[in-house]
Amino acid sequence: MSTSADLIESREQLIRYFESGAKSREQWRVGTEYEKVTVSAHDGRALPYSGPRGVEQLLRRMAERYGYEPDEEDGRIIGLNGERAAITIEPGSQIELSGEQCETIHCAHAEFSRHIEQLIEVGHELGATVLGPAPCPVERARDRWRWHLLVKTPDDAALTRLAGYLASRAPVPAGARMVVDRDPASVL
Repeated sequence: MSTSADLIESREQLIRYFESGAKSREQWRVGTEYEKVTVSAHDGRALPYSGPRGVEQLLRRMAERYGYEPDEEDGRIIGLNGERAAITIEPGSQIELSGEQCETIHCAHAEFSRHIEQLIEVGHELGATVLGPAPCPVERARDRWRWHLLVKTPDDAALTRLAGYLASRAPVPAGARMVVDRDPASVL
């Protein structure tokens, strides 16, 4: 719980607050995240998660071929861990590279280039292609703008409590609606 001592009442206090968390220039790094949508090269539809031509199979092949360590949940691959970076899945068949902490943008560029080459090679074998980077799988559908919020937790009950809290307290403006979808594969 915050106290009146925690309140920021001036621009100078706000600046001091941010400066107190700043790192020295020697500690600065470039950390990047790249989200890409994976789609069928045949019809342009988002890849399913499961199946012989799905996102899980794409991740499995990347792990086998490039030495990533699979991150599994209930026996299903939900991501890959590399030496200094991670690959995760996001709603709408998105694949996200959470890059290493690079000292230069050149390092980040090389990492991204390697990642895209790997995705293209494995995707080609599965009849898939990669679009992106992309902030959202479909930002506008049926003439309506969409936002997606992804919440992850190992505690299923926590998600249920959060959804209940949002539904009871978040004011939804006229003309908008809030949908809670527990299955990211069906986000579209």
